[in-house]
Amino acid sequence: MYKEEHQMEDRLRRILTKDGYKVRKKLPKYADVLAEKNGKLIAIELKINTGGLIRAFGQVVLSRLSENTDEEWIVVKKCKHLNETAQLIIDSGIKIKIFDGDKLTDSARLPKIFSNVWYGYKNGREVVVEVEPINSWRGGIP
Repeated sequence: MYKEEHQMEDRLRRILTKDGYKVRKKLPKYADVLAEKNGKLIAIELKINTGGLIRAFGQVVLSRLSENTDEEWIVVKKCKHLNETAQLIIDSGIKIKIFDGDKLTDSARLPKIFSNVWYGYKNGREVVVEVEPINSWRGGIP
């Protein structure tokens, strides 16, 4: 876990405790945090950006199996866009929450119109690239 994720974890633990969650002191085997509220055990994996979503998905799934969790969250530091990977994770029943330092908010589902948009970084700046749908490509991949 990176230094920034450690700082996120400390703040997240305080927020969860304030919101009535019982945060376990024992570190879980796979996820970063285990919290409990109203009899539901929640595995929480922290990421500072959306680049680690696949790994985070694996961590919470392993937590589901090893800790017998009722719910799984991936908490991502505030970001402008979620990508298609995020949508697949949301569709699998795992919640993605956005962390902006003082609060957690649920991520919204991606609108269908964005299914052909890629978000990323180039030279340290965020870029948005529209990609033609695969069925419109003629003569191979552009």
